[in-house]
Amino acid sequence: MFEICWDVQGTNLVFHEFSEANLITNYKYNPQLPTFVSIDWGFSHAMAALYFQYNQLTDTVYLFDEIHGSKLTLEMLWEKMKAKPYRITDYFCDIAGLQTREQTAISNIQWFKQAPRNIHFKYRTSSIAHTISLMRSYICNMKGQRRFYVDSVACPKFVDEMRNYSYKERNGAITEDTNQVMDDAIAAARYYFLNKHDFTRNQES
Repeated sequence: MFEICWDVQGTNLVFHEFSEANLITNYKYNPQLPTFVSIDWGFSHAMAALYFQYNQLTDTVYLFDEIHGSKLTLEMLWEKMKAKPYRITDYFCDIAGLQTREQTAISNIQWFKQAPRNIHFKYRTSSIAHTISLMRSYICNMKGQRRFYVDSVACPKFVDEMRNYSYKERNGAITEDTNQVMDDAIAAARYYFLNKHDFTRNQES
């Protein structure tokens, strides 16, 4: 049974607005809605791939599935992705996926472009603070509206990270720098919101 950790004090939490009101269970995949995969690359630290659906009529985001694990090779990730029964509209990722890997002599993004995968990722650069603001606007905006819902049964790693993601302290004061530990699923979510819901500049791919 998955247990949520509550070690972080509320005043330090980055997403203190994230609550039970954002959690759902037994989300039913809707093949009529666009579906997106967003990946935070990793190996020694965890790799995270999140699955989102977006209802444009209500401007609502649903996170309904996840792949999460350390020591995942690209081949292992691909096999797990192939096993999912979803029809994917777009793929997003960390721009670090452009870096050449020693194991393959090409980048992760290039590897996924090759047959038989034929996947083309979209990626952008932005500050962590900006992407956190984007996520907050969907978690709970200034009007108290919640437009981001997470299946807590299907995405336990993401929920755990959200409830423990914190700001660093320095000399007894809370800073604007985040503790980038156990944040792989959150990073993948940030890339989704940046690529799909940030309209401040054109996308790159």
